[in-house]
Amino acid sequence: MRRPYRTVIRGFLPAVVTVTRVGETAVEYRLEGAGAQETGRWLIDRTADGASVVTHAFEHAGALLVVFRRAFVLVADWRLERLDHEARALVT
Repeated sequence: MRRPYRTVIRGFLPAVVTVTRVGETAVEYRLEGAGAQETGRWLIDRTADGASVVTHAFEHAGALLVVFRRAFVLVADWRLERLDHEARALVT
């Protein structure tokens, strides 16, 4: 779908993210690194007043992410906070 881009998992594991689907109400991606795979989605719900509510969910596979699963408990919240901050910066 889109060109893969490089990232780093938890500050030390190189990985590649590829967006696999973009639709009106969802964006899906796959993240892959050594011993780590993440499949995730951003779901976008429109409210009656025209605002958007975004939720983020992901699943992990691979030995490394299984070992560190507790380290990822707050990751969805952090990502949503960063998205909110970036979106607000665009409108101010």
